[in-house]
Amino acid sequence: MTWEKWYSMGQEELCRLLDSLGVAYRLVEHEAVRTIEDMEKIDLPDMQCVAKNLFLRNANGKRHYLVTMPHDKPLDLKELRGKLGEKNLSFASEDRLVKHLGVQPGSVTPLGVLNGLDPAVTVVLDEDLKQREQVAVHPNVNTATLYLLWEDLITVLEEAENPVTSIKL
Repeated sequence: MTWEKWYSMGQEELCRLLDSLGVAYRLVEHEAVRTIEDMEKIDLPDMQCVAKNLFLRNANGKRHYLVTMPHDKPLDLKELRGKLGEKNLSFASEDRLVKHLGVQPGSVTPLGVLNGLDPAVTVVLDEDLKQREQVAVHPNVNTATLYLLWEDLITVLEEAENPVTSIKL
């Protein structure tokens, strides 16, 4: 997909894609949120389903990872480095976020890979999300939250060219 395509992959187009794939979902619109704390303040329903999403890069910036995990679980970067075979991981800059995923800070979501900007970004899903009733992520904007089943999230992510891995974090 080209950069112009990203502009049309907003919430509505993403919902059309879900519909075309036969994916059941619930969409909750809300005021803009940038953090998990913001989501808690607006009393978002089913907070136990909400995932946090972290965009990371390796030491030389050649590999990028989008990590999706339960919002209430801390991330052990050292453990993740070992599981991914990286010597160092750090948070990617806002510029890298836009360049590689086409989303703004506060809107980070595994669904960002559907924008097709960088098929080399690896999506890393924490297996603990399988235990949740649903997984709640942004639809490429931070003014809504999509709730969908784990299996359906995988189905949707398979529409992108990006590698997807599921590991225990």
